[in-house]
Amino acid sequence: MNILGRIRTLSFRAYLKAGHLCHVRYWRGHGIHSPFMYSIVRQVFMKRGVRNDSLGVYSLLRKHGMGPKDAVRVQNLYSHMRYNSITIIDKVPAATDKLGGHSGALYVVIDPAAEAYIFPLAETLSGGINTLVISGARRSRGRNRTCHALYRHAPCVSVDKGGLMYYFFDHRIQPAHYKL
Repeated sequence: MNILGRIRTLSFRAYLKAGHLCHVRYWRGHGIHSPFMYSIVRQVFMKRGVRNDSLGVYSLLRKHGMGPKDAVRVQNLYSHMRYNSITIIDKVPAATDKLGGHSGALYVVIDPAAEAYIFPLAETLSGGINTLVISGARRSRGRNRTCHALYRHAPCVSVDKGGLMYYFFDHRIQPAHYKL
């Protein structure tokens, strides 16, 4: 990598870190007026360990290379929302029409190369009550732009939680964007 590209990457990461340090955190739930998001913050993001005895999703995510803290959050989300199934996208899918189609599912995108398939996948998921989790949302400038464009593109509740972006597709919930 050339020196200018390296400087640009480091300055982008410093900019994100400064914004993260200056952001007010809502650890007590103050400022979150949605009962749905309040329960997510209290039951998923504030818990450091796995909420129940089942570690199936946690071990599956760790096997696919997700970090331990992020895997605990996704496991707790899976338990809290009582999803029917989980789909981990760790490589570029051949066709996104095979994904989605039923409600009550959790989709986790781990592979950075699957970035081009995020918008078609969101279109497919927006028809039901589903959740999309994108790992490494701040890994690169392009991935960060894609993740932030998605909540403007599809009607959903989006949560920016550092390295993970959560998108809750549910027609009963008012679309909003939260940065925690």
